[in-house]
Amino acid sequence: MMYIFLRIFRSYKLLVALSSMIFTLSLLLIMLGVINGAMENSIRDMQRTANLYRAGDTKIRLNGLETALSSVNLPYLTPVEAKRLLLETLENFRTLYGGKMLNDITDSGGSYTAELEFEIEPTNPSQISAIVNYLENSVAPVITVKKLTFLKSTDKNTVRFLISANQPYYGGVYEY
Repeated sequence: MMYIFLRIFRSYKLLVALSSMIFTLSLLLIMLGVINGAMENSIRDMQRTANLYRAGDTKIRLNGLETALSSVNLPYLTPVEAKRLLLETLENFRTLYGGKMLNDITDSGGSYTAELEFEIEPTNPSQISAIVNYLENSVAPVITVKKLTFLKSTDKNTVRFLISANQPYYGGVYEY
């Protein structure tokens, strides 16, 4: 029995088999070391990113936003009320400034949106800034000035406004 055991250990087959196993295990150990290093780098990057999201500051800012929203007292409109308010506002602009709607009112699932274009003949630059401030500070509907075009002809100077009016309503489908 002992003779067979000694003969097995002296053969080159066992040496080749053990050498190939050691080589394979060495490669696996190197690969695991590389993977471990990459994972540690990823964890460090994630910790750095998480440190940027200071939870305390975020909570303070959310509380400030909630306070500002409660002080503004935004209206919670139904879809019918929201559409009516948007139509009334757009009709007021159309009659005051001779504007025209560029497209139909669209429902984006949580708000109604329409685009309107109108022109004015300003008497001074402060009139333009006053209209822009009025539009940009509107609460219901939310009006965004998309484009201002200054037109100059020989007899008059005009400013063309392209605005987007957006009236959110309660109960819509919101996508984030």
